[in-house]
Amino acid sequence: MLKRRIYKLLILIIILYKSTFSFCQSDFKVMDIKYFDFSMTTDSKIDCNLFEYAGNFKTIQYTDSTKIKEFLFLTKSLKRDTAESYMPDVRAKIILRTRDGEKDIICLSNLGICFNNTPMKMNDKYLYYIKRLIKAKDKEFDF
Repeated sequence: MLKRRIYKLLILIIILYKSTFSFCQSDFKVMDIKYFDFSMTTDSKIDCNLFEYAGNFKTIQYTDSTKIKEFLFLTKSLKRDTAESYMPDVRAKIILRTRDGEKDIICLSNLGICFNNTPMKMNDKYLYYIKRLIKAKDKEFDF
């Protein structure tokens, strides 16, 4: 009897965990990447919320569900940064949109990442992956 209750509790925990996950891979249909040259220097820090006002950025878009799922898988591996509250001097802003218009926003620089305005631990592989996504659609992009 006790084993059965533990089994049911474990199943309930797994279901709750999956249902409260911050984003669902199948829901996102469009990924926009707005970006500047990552080596660009600025007089003031570019804030994620004000990115579009910072100058002439370029935009690429992915609608390929395979690429979006791959990106989401890597984003899921990011860890929240509880020791630091560093927000990046943004060079790229990634906007994931669902059919219903909901959005998740990832902003990054060479030194930092934030997910929906939450600082994340820096992950060089993630940064390199984003730069490769940009390079795949913008042959002039240099990283």
